Amino acid sequence: MKIFRLGALAVCLVLLAFAIAVHVYRWADSRFRADMAVAIRHKSGQHAPGTVLTVSKTELKEKLPSVRICFTIDSFSEVAIEDRSDYERAERARQKAEGPRCEKSYAIPFADSLKPGDHLDVSFTLENGNRVAVSRLSANGQEL
Repeated sequence: MKIFRLGALAVCLVLLAFAIAVHVYRWADSRFRADMAVAIRHKSGQHAPGTVLTVSKTELKEKLPSVRICFTIDSFSEVAIEDRSDYERAERARQKAEGPRCEKSYAIPFADSLKPGDHLDVSFTLENGNRVAVSRLSANGQEL
């Protein structure tokens, strides 16, 4: 009878260990999937409205003529709510430290016609450290 009790106890312990292992696996899998979703969200392109601050032609020292467009990102409304305030705070800190964002455009006739206050569509990706990497600017459907 003692052997039966020890065997039953061993079976119960094995089943308990198995249940704990399954629970830990499910928890780890859910964390992994959540982290992957964040990584995918950061690598996917986002859009935000922007406003032109200044437009200036570059100096003739460069081989290709270009126009320098300085702008601000007006809102991060397309960024997930749980990340939005972090990116808004980081962008304000970046703007305070570095000033407005500036990009070169080689679409001279169109870019040169932009005026301060014109609206832009800013395409960007989210990077680690809540940094925004601008990948494309457009205005009125025209890429700059």
